Amino acid sequence: MRFFGIGFVIFAVLELVSVVWMASAIGAPATLLLMVLCFFGGLFVIRRTAGLAAIITGSEVLRSGNRISLYQMLWPLRIPLAGVLLMLPGFVSTLCSIFLLLPFTFQGKGTPFSGSRQRHRTAPNRDNGDIIEGDFVVKDTPRNTQQDFLEHR
Repeated sequence: MRFFGIGFVIFAVLELVSVVWMASAIGAPATLLLMVLCFFGGLFVIRRTAGLAAIITGSEVLRSGNRISLYQMLWPLRIPLAGVLLMLPGFVSTLCSIFLLLPFTFQGKGTPFSGSRQRHRTAPNRDNGDIIEGDFVVKDTPRNTQQDFLEHR
């Protein structure tokens, strides 16, 4: 926490430098248009994913006393955080938000919200030649009950 202020200042300077660099590369009107589009994109992401619900869910899990990892707790908060970062003026925050929106999978001991109840599946044995894989569909046709009654008489 003691380096939070220094990190905030460095982040703000990087954001300002990125805006100046983009304005010199593509022009000021195009840069302003990109920043406005990113702002509305952030609003869309926050409204679409119900960011407040994810925050409330995270706080309820903390209050419930269940043992979860930090990764599992922060997993639903990454999308609302990406929306907030998109709303900030600058392109460093936009890159960070795009990184947060990428669908990474976790290859560790458990996936998000799996906890200790994760079931391990084994690969099917491919050596057995007598197993036939396939799909089937059961179709129920409507039956005429009066005709069935007459046939059974």
